Amino acid sequence: MRDKEYHRPSSSPPRTYIKRVGEFSSPLAMRSAVVIALLGLAALASASEYHRYKVVSVVPRTAEDATVVRRAVDALNLDQWTDPRAPGVPVDIMVPPRLAQGFLNGLKIRGIPFSIKIDDVQALIDEQMATQRSADPHPRQFDHTSYQTLDQIYSILDAVESDFGEMVSTYTAGTSYEGRPIRVAKISSGNGGTKEVVWIDCGIHAREWIAPATCQWIMDKLTSGYGSDSEVTELLDAYDFHILPSVNPDGYTFTHTSERLWRKNRVPYGSLGCHGTDPNRNFDSDFGGPGTSNSPCSDIYH
Repeated sequence: MRDKEYHRPSSSPPRTYIKRVGEFSSPLAMRSAVVIALLGLAALASASEYHRYKVVSVVPRTAEDATVVRRAVDALNLDQWTDPRAPGVPVDIMVPPRLAQGFLNGLKIRGIPFSIKIDDVQALIDEQMATQRSADPHPRQFDHTSYQTLDQIYSILDAVESDFGEMVSTYTAGTSYEGRPIRVAKISSGNGGTKEVVWIDCGIHAREWIAPATCQWIMDKLTSGYGSDSEVTELLDAYDFHILPSVNPDGYTFTHTSERLWRKNRVPYGSLGCHGTDPNRNFDSDFGGPGTSNSPCSDIYH
């Protein structure tokens, strides 16, 4: 992974939204995107709460529709939850309340179908966090009924290593920017010789809590199934598993304490007080590319 502390944004000034004329398939597409952006444009506030934020499911019918939506999302700095894959496939976009009416009016003017998928994002966050607060702070076993904090995940790793000492060992692969250990569980049946390794890591995007939960589920199935489940036994007799449940421990912790929808890590950049890079686009292989930004304050900064 590239060391983002030494990343330098492009020295050329960023192009404005309206100047990207050459990137539209037609003048109509350009005008439509500008209409959507101008109708929705207002003071863009960063917030750690999402009262009355909506998730709008937009259905671009054509490639031109997809271009209009993508450019409006860029201009308004909206949080796009899913990527357009093909005409007719919904794209989920989170829209703050001060931009919602203008954005929806722009879609109506263009004739792009949409529906409201989530009416109030904060209501769902509050419901989820209420269950988190009631969870055991120091669990000793896997719990697939709720999401765990980083400390809870590491407590489970300690317990599993203690309970399955003949199969499970843990090690620290590195340390995060904020000083948190990046812990890995090695699960092996032993069985002599040198076996090939299966590497699994989860949680590269901080807010995607289902990913660390998936790594825990895999660890649970491997440790509890060896010797009783023929498929698990066959896998562990053939391979050693190294499982990293949280690639991005700083960002993951931040989603539990401060900003539920934080996506990046927590490394500070530039003079604007912005934090974090998107680790998913920050490898030497295929660095940057689609779905990235050169702006340090963007959720997809690479």
